[in-house]
Amino acid sequence: MKKTLMSSLAAATLSAGLAAPSMADVSATAGFVTDYVYRGVELGDAGAYFSVDYEQSGFYAGAWAIMDGGNAGTVDGDESSNSATGLEVDYYFGYGKEFDNGLNFSLGYTAYTYTYNADYLESFEDEFGGSIGYKGFAASAYYGWMHGTESETVPYIYTDLSWSGEVFGAVVGHWASDPENSKDKKSYNYAEVSASGEVATLDMTLTVGKKFTDEKDGERNATDTGSAYIVLDVSKTFSL
Repeated sequence: MKKTLMSSLAAATLSAGLAAPSMADVSATAGFVTDYVYRGVELGDAGAYFSVDYEQSGFYAGAWAIMDGGNAGTVDGDESSNSATGLEVDYYFGYGKEFDNGLNFSLGYTAYTYTYNADYLESFEDEFGGSIGYKGFAASAYYGWMHGTESETVPYIYTDLSWSGEVFGAVVGHWASDPENSKDKKSYNYAEVSASGEVATLDMTLTVGKKFTDEKDGERNATDTGSAYIVLDVSKTFSL
């Protein structure tokens, strides 16, 4: 669940992987989001986050944490009664490379850990996957597991298509529980557009998105028109 509005973990691991410096690069990022949204799902309210990243010759590793003012009540479409302030810490590592012709790829692993009170969030999630891109366009695919303390482990598949330019970006994503290994079949789609820039030495990203076509056991709620969101992310990165 990572920084920035456009599901920043994917963005951060890809950007870290694409760079291949000859010397190790260590950096720290501090920021604030007006709403905590990841892959189209509202996970929390406004919150501050911090990350530390290491990269060398295409290999990257890091940790990212966010403290939000209250859980929004849904995770991958599941309702939760939790409304307490929560801490999330994510750990990730992988490898990426960009070639002279603009082709690039990134492969990695991420573990998401939580301290929220809701049963579903007391444990963790982890996933493997990566992306392949060409001159701003990219396709990503991840396979992961949601490990709940009061429920079964739920495997899932996440895919997306994205485009990013110097200022504007867009992504369309799909999340679904693995139909062969999950008792409950759930899925949803989402779409986002964003604009990024630097203002007074701060990195700012404004994202407008919408989650839609929620389905459970192959049935869609015909009255559900989806949930829209607008998020502002303000951050600053420092070299260590």
